[in-house]
Amino acid sequence: MSQPQTDTVLDRPTQILDAAVACFAKRGFHQASMHDISAEAGISVGLIYRYFQNKEAVISAMADRHKQEIQ
Repeated sequence: MSQPQTDTVLDRPTQILDAAVACFAKRGFHQASMHDISAEAGISVGLIYRYFQNKEAVISAMADRHKQEIQ
């Protein structure tokens, strides 16, 4: 297994959160779907659910990430 693939797997939550930020900015939280996020990230919807239970968990992780960035 090559190193780039491993790096991609390790960065998957970041990839999902970045896609969610873009989707929420375009459509708003309530209008953006998990399908929209998966399309933006270029992954399957099922893969998002491997890392996040639901859309609320995605927004919570986004808030946690932002909190860490400003500390």
